[in-house]
Formats: sequence, structure tokens, C-alpha cells
Amino acid sequence: MKAKVYFKQIVLEVPSILIAVILAIYLTNWFDNKNKHEKANVIISFIEEEIATNLKSLHGVVDSLTWQRVKSYDSLIQLYNQNKIDVFPENNIRPTMRNVAWESAKTSDVFSEISPKKANQISYVYQEQKRVEDILKIQDEFNIKKSFELTELQKGKYYRNINEKLSQRYNDLITRYADYLKLNSEDLAKIKNENRRNFNREMNRLKR
Repeated sequence: MKAKVYFKQIVLEVPSILIAVILAIYLTNWFDNKNKHEKANVIISFIEEEIATNLKSLHGVVDSLTWQRVKSYDSLIQLYNQNKIDVFPENNIRPTMRNVAWESAKTSDVFSEISPKKANQISYVYQEQKRVEDILKIQDEFNIKKSFELTELQKGKYYRNINEKLSQRYNDLITRYADYLKLNSEDLAKIKNENRRNFNREMNRLKR
């Protein structure tokens, strides 16, 4: 009789125990997935902040000065050919662009939680940024290793041409930044004007 009662208790309790275990596993997975999704959203917000900061470091000052430097080298080359100057200044205009948030995201355990579409959109932005960084790296290597191998006129033409390439790439990169951040022409104009005001303010401070 006791055996029957015990067997009956087991029959009744086992399903409830199984249900409790399954429910616990389900809830654990749900919370893990929820946490991963939230972490992925945080990572995306860091990336978008980084992209916005890179845009601000580039638009309105560096891009404009780089194009002005192209025209300046054109004038300097003419002056050199007229024997009015004998040295060309090195190109030292460069933006501060970062990719820490993106590189960290790619190695994160929640990167898979970012949708493929979003990941591709972000990747396109940083691919364009890398094209700029590659040109800047070539320029740095030239200044360190190659400049002494060229005549002064050849150096002037090199600086002129690499600034032209950078100017084109800066424009492409600014467009890519703006497209990703969904900025319109008015938004870009505000960023440009603010950057120029800050730049002029800093220049005036340094002159004092």
C-alpha cells in the first residue's frame, strides 16, 4: 500500500519538477538573450558616438584646410619655378579619427546580436575611414623614409597630389558618416559652422 502511494507521488511530482526545470532553463535563456540584446544596443550607441565624433573632427576644418592646401601648393610650385622659394612645407594637417568602439565590438561576445544589416552599414563606414587612414599612413612613411630621395620640386608636387587625394576621400567619408547618422544638409552645415567657430576661437587664443 505504501509503495503504491509512493509511486503515485512520484508520478504526480515528476511532471511538475520537469516543468519547473524547463521553465527555469527557458527563463535563464530569455534573460541571457535579453541581456545580450541590451548589450548589443549599448555597443551600437558607442559606435555611433564614435562616428559622430569622427565627423566633428573632420568636417568644416580639416577638409577645408586640406583643399586650401592643394591650391596653396599650386601657388608654391609656381613660386618655386620662378626661384622665389626653395623649400616646400610638409603637410601636417590631419584629423583625429578613431575606430576603438568598432574594433572592440567585433571581438565582443554579443557581436552576433547585431543584425547583419546594421553590421554591414557600420562596416561600410569604417572601410571608407580606413581608405583615408591608409593615405595618411603613406604620407607619414613618405615624410620619414622617402622625402630625402626626391628633389624639392618633386616633394612639392607630391604634397600637392596627396592633399588632393585626401580632400576627395574626406568628402566621401563625410558623406558616408552623414548617411549612416541620417544627417541632412542643414545638420552638416551646423557641424561645419560650429567646428569653424571653435577652430577660429582656438587660433585667436594661441595668438595672444
